[in-house]
Amino acid sequence: MRKVVLVCALSAAIALMLAGSQYLNRGSASEGAQGMVILMRHADATTGRDSPDNLKLDDCATQRNLNDNGRRQAVRLGQYFRTGGAVIGKIIASPMCRASETARLLDIGPVELSRDFVDLTNNKAIADQLLGKQRDIIARWRGPGALIIVTHGSNIRALTTVDLDPAEMLVVDSTSRRWRLVSFSE
Repeated sequence: MRKVVLVCALSAAIALMLAGSQYLNRGSASEGAQGMVILMRHADATTGRDSPDNLKLDDCATQRNLNDNGRRQAVRLGQYFRTGGAVIGKIIASPMCRASETARLLDIGPVELSRDFVDLTNNKAIADQLLGKQRDIIARWRGPGALIIVTHGSNIRALTTVDLDPAEMLVVDSTSRRWRLVSFSE
């Protein structure tokens, strides 16, 4: 698999994605983006690492959270999706606060939280089990519309061998196995 990295200023990245919106919105309205999966790393978060001894999924005070830049990134990504006319079928997010907040700030549809997409860094003992569930969810997606998964860098790396920066996405066409990396980092 060849890695093509698009590192652009925000305006250039938005222009590129809008020009390529057929990639996200191909087919008829009823078929829109069948088989398309977008793996998105959560937006920019506070520095540091989560502590497995302290981490509680229902308590954001025990987790790394989005910083102000991350919240701006998520809002801009949502604007891109709305402006680009992407057909979104479903949004799944890790229940960890930085991923779930990113998904909500996109403001492009209801967000389903899934423990299958929690950060693998904090769940090494069950990582293989979680990856199996993640691969199954991705493989079964047929639409209509694209499936957006907002998760963590460790998960995306384990699934694809690609390291994403915050707010970057891998757009994957599961039928042709083509993908491209999209960067909205500043």
